[in-house]
Amino acid sequence: MALLLVSIACYLLTALVHVLLHRALAFGLGKITKNSFWVFVLGAVVTIRILYSMRPSDIPMSAILLYLLLSATHFLFFMSFFFDARSPSAKILFLIRRHGPVTREEIMAHFSDGETVVNRVNTLIYEGYIVERGNRFYASPKAIPIARFLAWYRRLMRWERGG
Repeated sequence: MALLLVSIACYLLTALVHVLLHRALAFGLGKITKNSFWVFVLGAVVTIRILYSMRPSDIPMSAILLYLLLSATHFLFFMSFFFDARSPSAKILFLIRRHGPVTREEIMAHFSDGETVVNRVNTLIYEGYIVERGNRFYASPKAIPIARFLAWYRRLMRWERGG
């Protein structure tokens, strides 16, 4: 149990370092902030060394796996826009991968406001994050803490744009 707690503590410390590094990079260097995610790889190495030093006779695989799963969950949560099949960001990247370099006009030809917004609204309704009453949409009780957390995290990370 102690090894699992050490693994969780290492993940939390790594996430804190990631946030601080991301903020520092965002302040001065802008676009290269995605590189701050490599801190989790360094965190994995440090976590493995710490765990191995606590129990050198055998490798604590469950604690290592816990760190890796927490890091993967962090990555998936904040990159989920890319994995959503209807994500405009993913659609643009797949379009460029398939057709090579494209102009802004060529990208815009593959989108409509209706498609982009309606798909997102339908997903939010389906997942229970918004509720439609009459012709108005309301945030559901489960959406409010998530929206507050995301707003706080965006301010923390100095993300001014995005969805």
